[in-house]
Amino acid sequence: MADKTYVPGMDGNSQSKTADDPMSRRASNAPSTPDKPVLGFFYSVSRTSFGEFWPLYLGPNTIGRDASCDVVLSEGTVSGEHATLIIHQEDDGEVYAGIKDNGSTHGVKVNGKSAHFDVVGCKNMDIIKIGKAYELLFILVDAASCGLKQPENFVAVEEKSSRRVDQRIFTGPGNATRSRFSNPVPGSGSDRTRSMDGDDNTGEGTVPR
Repeated sequence: MADKTYVPGMDGNSQSKTADDPMSRRASNAPSTPDKPVLGFFYSVSRTSFGEFWPLYLGPNTIGRDASCDVVLSEGTVSGEHATLIIHQEDDGEVYAGIKDNGSTHGVKVNGKSAHFDVVGCKNMDIIKIGKAYELLFILVDAASCGLKQPENFVAVEEKSSRRVDQRIFTGPGNATRSRFSNPVPGSGSDRTRSMDGDDNTGEGTVPR
């Protein structure tokens, strides 16, 4: 069975990688998962009908084609650092967000309206379009308003055990030692995120700056 999805910071297959694996070298240069709370997600079916998703953190989240971005979108009309989504949380716990076009070639739209170069507020379940083809469903999570909280009786397990469970969930059974990352698409920037069907194909066309 092929890999199902790849999420930054959740790769439990590090023991199977070698120094000769180009994906290992690229992943080692990728930014680590920020030490910030996850307050939302992007979900998209633009690249694959199986879907792909990205966690969004408190503070700025960069979106673009460059591998250094927090949300990497490998598509021809997406600029290197296309936009920034900023998530704030007030002292009373209220969470709100806004997105700004960072001078991209093909623009940003929120629910079909151009953001131009202003900061545009984003609400839960808004559709954000990056470039001409990538549509992202914005999911904003306010844990307190949803009644979510940390339980007092939570029993933590050792990291080694939890990583084995993560590997089974995120890459699927029967594929613990081999990953399709062994043949990455050069320059695709796909080391940060991966679709649920394991497809590494990128968009074609002129790449904007």
